[in-house]
Amino acid sequence: MTGLLNFVRARKLRILPFSNSDLHTGKNGEYMDDKFKESDPEDSGASMTINLSYSLTRSDLFWYNIYFVKWLVIGAVVFFTLAITAFVIALKTPSGDLKTTIIWAVMGFGVGFSICAGSVAAILLQIFFVNNETVNKAMTRRSYIINSAGIAVFNEQGKITRTWKDIKSIIKTRHGYYIKTGDKIAIVIPRQAFASQSDLEIFKELVKLAKT
Repeated sequence: MTGLLNFVRARKLRILPFSNSDLHTGKNGEYMDDKFKESDPEDSGASMTINLSYSLTRSDLFWYNIYFVKWLVIGAVVFFTLAITAFVIALKTPSGDLKTTIIWAVMGFGVGFSICAGSVAAILLQIFFVNNETVNKAMTRRSYIINSAGIAVFNEQGKITRTWKDIKSIIKTRHGYYIKTGDKIAIVIPRQAFASQSDLEIFKELVKLAKT
């Protein structure tokens, strides 16, 4: 059982802003972002502004992590299909070198499936079944101010700001938006976080402007 837990925890989850490594302490102990710019989204007075406040669900975190390891899911499906196909061929093949080769192929495909499916299962277990500090922190409530200057994120630790120039990419999925601020860090905005269709349309317009 301990070995299984160690395997599950070894699969690192993608993280969200507000890990302590992203912050330093400013005046009066307030947490400020290392990339803090004068064009602070909170103080910009931009006309198009959205205020959001929400907590991510475990489902949000699962789809967020799975999105960036889609190759594992695809690999599991491909290896499983190849293993089943090779197994059926092996059953119909007379004994001999060819059958032995096919059996080895089945075993190889099985190992590939186990690695891919095991990694996906580890993500699933960490998010839904294991008491994981990263997951618990990610589900804390955050407030957001989003406008033409960028994004300001608030929680009990303090504030993080990102201008649109700091954003590496904005990914739209059927579950929401992933605003990448680092190689393995993103701001996750689920579709249900928008209070109205009007807020969603303003956000889409801001994204469009940010890409120009």
